[in-house]
Amino acid sequence: MSDKHEDDPPDLETWRKRFEELASKPLNYVLDGDGQPVAEPDVIVWARWFEHAHTDGTRIIGHHHFEIDGTKVFVSTVFLGLDHGWGVGPPVLWETMIFGGPHNDYQRRYTTRDGAEMGHTIACQLATGAIRDDDADPDSL
Repeated sequence: MSDKHEDDPPDLETWRKRFEELASKPLNYVLDGDGQPVAEPDVIVWARWFEHAHTDGTRIIGHHHFEIDGTKVFVSTVFLGLDHGWGVGPPVLWETMIFGGPHNDYQRRYTTRDGAEMGHTIACQLATGAIRDDDADPDSL
């Protein structure tokens, strides 16, 4: 008779398999000439690309500044360069944030450039009051 219950943590072999699976997935990405992500296994190449892309703006999908009722608001959508899904599912490589105003600290992350572009537009509309919070989910459009 086994003393194992469904709520028990996985055994060592299961953890080992999960770790090997995650360790085999790329975490560092760069953008190709068309702005699409490409895994970059060499961390030095990745770091150099990232530094250059930060300086020349390659990582920026959108940066918009607004003044809402006297408050400065900044909406930023950028390529992160690191998979923020940490190897689980499709890579999460872009992020939109709102700084300032009633939606300060709003954050959404995306697995595609198209999703990030749409998300940036939605965040700008949310920040300016053009849409309500209920309409700010790209999946609800």
